[in-house]
Amino acid sequence: MGYSHTAEAGKTMNAITKACLHQTGQQNVYKHNNTKYMWEINQVTHKDGSITGTIHRYVTGGIVKAGSFKIAGSGRVISGIGLSILAGGSTVGVKQEKITLQKYKYGGWNHDTGKPGEIIYVDMADKHPDPMKKLLWGYNKNGSLAHGDYVGMFTKVGSPITFQFPQTGKYAADEKRIRHEYIQKAIRSGKI
Repeated sequence: MGYSHTAEAGKTMNAITKACLHQTGQQNVYKHNNTKYMWEINQVTHKDGSITGTIHRYVTGGIVKAGSFKIAGSGRVISGIGLSILAGGSTVGVKQEKITLQKYKYGGWNHDTGKPGEIIYVDMADKHPDPMKKLLWGYNKNGSLAHGDYVGMFTKVGSPITFQFPQTGKYAADEKRIRHEYIQKAIRSGKI
């Protein structure tokens, strides 16, 4: 039998794994303050849905136990050398990328774009899907892609919204997918 944990704790563990892969090419090996570490999950089910494990430090000739880690059921890293940074902060090897979204109010009627007055969030780094730059596209209030319409059908609303995220993609397709996921997460959170 396996072990279980909350979805939130699993998402954090997945983020750590992706950051490790990006940084070292191994899913459970990372560097922190110029020291190389390896983590192992304790395959134990905790009542609170947390994930726990052991952290080892590389030394000449092998590895030694350096401590333990805990990811709470909420997904927050409670303890673990450098893991909270890998889970979402900045660190050497995990590039921080900026996203700027601009709200636009839609003034047309198109079943793929939305109804008049609906808000579309436009990624300012990728706002025109066509080479002639006559169309504008973005994300609706649910974080789903809203197909574009002519630029003249939109009115800018408010100031741009900027936030950062850890870009852990190794290839261009990964980077685009991760960017898209963070935009959707930000919109769906209701904080922007």
